[in-house]
Parts: sequence; structure tokens; C-alpha cells
Amino acid sequence: MADPLDTPQQREIELAAVRLLQKPEAIAAAKEVAAHWIERVKPSAAQHALFDFEFEQVKLCAAMDALNQDAVHPRLHSFFRFAHTVDGVPVPGTKQGNPNPDYAYRFITIDDSSRYVIRGETVGQAPGVAEFAVLTAAQAYLANLSARHIAFDANGRFTLTIDPDAPETKPEKVRVNHLQTKPGAIQVLIRDMLTDITVQRPYKLSVERLGPATRPPLTEADALRCFPFRLRKMVDDMLFIAEKMIYGKPANTFPAPMVHQGGIYAVSQAYAAGHYKIKSDEALVFTLTLGGAAYAVVPVNNVWGGLGDYLNHRGALGTVRSAPNPDGSYTFVISIRDPGVANWVDPAGMEEGITFVRWAGLDPHYKGPAPTLQTALVPLADLAKALPPGVPRADAAARKRQMTAHAAAYAPW
Repeated sequence: MADPLDTPQQREIELAAVRLLQKPEAIAAAKEVAAHWIERVKPSAAQHALFDFEFEQVKLCAAMDALNQDAVHPRLHSFFRFAHTVDGVPVPGTKQGNPNPDYAYRFITIDDSSRYVIRGETVGQAPGVAEFAVLTAAQAYLANLSARHIAFDANGRFTLTIDPDAPETKPEKVRVNHLQTKPGAIQVLIRDMLTDITVQRPYKLSVERLGPATRPPLTEADALRCFPFRLRKMVDDMLFIAEKMIYGKPANTFPAPMVHQGGIYAVSQAYAAGHYKIKSDEALVFTLTLGGAAYAVVPVNNVWGGLGDYLNHRGALGTVRSAPNPDGSYTFVISIRDPGVANWVDPAGMEEGITFVRWAGLDPHYKGPAPTLQTALVPLADLAKALPPGVPRADAAARKRQMTAHAAAYAPW
């Protein structure tokens, strides 16, 4: 099945981003931001060794952002892919910024006065959850529309309108499939959540600005001037989240799931963010309930917000592809050594990192119990005592089957 993200426009932006990163001005800007990031993080030797690999991805993300800043001539680009080649040119991955590897992130630059149309099409099995949001420069949400509230035609197609008009044009008429822009709107963020990545695909999308263009398209020279700002902002945004939300609390402590009603977080998601520190003979146990969410995930990111060697280490696991407990809850274990538990989240030897637990697809009309989370740091030798009754197990043969399926599912992305 064709990859809906691998479009001519995506390839064009990726190749332009690779060219931009080879410019002396971009190299100088990247060197300065790298020094700034390392100085702020003060990483351990093990985490420092991961920096170059992760920074290559951050640079590509920033370059693609810089190349897609034209609200008059909007384009779509995605952050979701592992390293690959385009027309024989090596392209780094873009799985960065504390990502969930099951989310396909796409971006469109807009302004707050023009009119835009997004046309979409279902390709194969639709994402488990999908969200379309209008954001400000500070990444605050101005509007959000979930796919479950979108009207599709009989062929799985849909059209979204994005403009300053309210959804209700008259008391008796409501505009369906509409996102209203407000002053300060600069971007549409699209999240396709592939809760079962083996069978689901992102929506195929295109964007058009209605009305005549008021100027020619921005050039790669414009993007080069924008790049230092985009790169510094991307790093500083991650530092802000890490310093204010992650490392401001003791290691191995996670709050109750928080459902946000705006700000910089999706209104249809809940979060519990923290950082872990474990030794080789310890295990960090997470037991959660969905509480009306369609899906939850426990990911491990390094201090640079990256996934590391994800294809060979299952460093994130979502509930749809996990084994539930007999009571319907889910138990995940982060540990350096294989704990023999089915839902092992493997940190690839990292004794410290970030864990940004997410619950997605929350229904605003759901009246049942809220999502819950319980965590405990225990000696690996005492793990069995800390687990809920009936937690599914995995022996060596089962683990091998898991990893074979994991690599097969994620490698194409």
C-alpha cells in the first residue's frame, strides 16, 4: 500500500532541507545551537554519545519548518520518518521532539485572514484517532477538530474549510468540517494516531489557499534566513518542556493523567510526564487504565527528545498492541534487563530518560471514570510482588516474536 506521507511535495521539501543544511550559514547556526543545547542539558557521557544522531534529526526538522513558512503558498510536510533516501540522497529521520512513534505529525503554515481548504482521503484502514488543530506561534490551540466529528462521503473522502468565519453562519445553519481561525493563527497541526501501525495509514491530504496569490512563493534563500530561528526555537521549546515539566520533579514520579483544555496541549489528550532513573537491577512499573481514551502509550525518550535505535529496541508501546491485564488495565515495565513481562518498554540500556505517557482519543462527552496511572520503582528481583494479578508474561521465544513483528511494523516508516 502506498505511503500517504511519501508525496512529491514531501520529497521536494526533504531534498531542499538537505541542501539547506549544507550551506555555511546553516552549519554555523547549527554549531551555535548545538553548543547551547549541550551546555543547558549537561548530559552524562552515555547521553552525550547520542547527541550527534539526534541533532541530525532536529536540524532536518528545523530546516523543513523553515522551508514551509509560506502562508500564501501553503504546503504540507510531515515529521514521522526514519532515515531513508530520496532520489539517492540520504535523508535523516524526523522522529524527534519527544515523539510518539505511532503519531504522524503534519504541518501547514497559514495566516489568520485567508481561506484554506484541506482535502482528505482514507487510504486503507483509517487512523485510530486523528486531530486537526489551529495553533499560534506559541503553539497554543485556537481550534481543534477530531476525525470522529468529520463528515466523510461514501468513498472515505472529506473536505475541511479553514477561515475566520464562525462554524455557525446563521442560527439555522452550521458549517460542518470547519476550523475557525482567530488573530494569531499561524499553523495547522495534523496528528494521525496509528494505534495499530500494522494496518492503519494516515489520511492522504492536500491543501489549497483560496483566492489569488498576493506575492510570489518564498525562496530557499528566505528559508535559509529563517533556519537559525527555527532551529533555536525547536531546541528551546524542548528545553522549556524538559526543565519546567519533566525535570522539575523527582525522578520516577509521575502525576495523575491531566486532561488539558487548551494551551500547548491537544484538548483531546491526557498526559503524565516525568523522567526516570533506574539501575540495571531495577524496574519501573506503570499500570494504567484508559478511562474512555481510545489508546494510551508509554514511550521512552533520551534527554535529547529522541527515540534512539527504535527498530531494535521497543522503546514505546501503545495499548492497542499490548497485552491487557485480566481486569482490563495495562501494565508496562521499563527496565534495562528483560523482565519477562509481555509489555516491556526497552530503554536500550539508557539508565535515565524522559517518559511522556499519553492518552489519546478522549471523547469530550464521555461520563465514565477518568484515566488513571500508578507507578512504582522496585528491585527487579521483587518485580513479581509489585505486579497486578495475572499480568501477561513473555518468555524468550515470545520476545523474539514480538521484536520481529515490531521491526516489520515500523521499518517502512
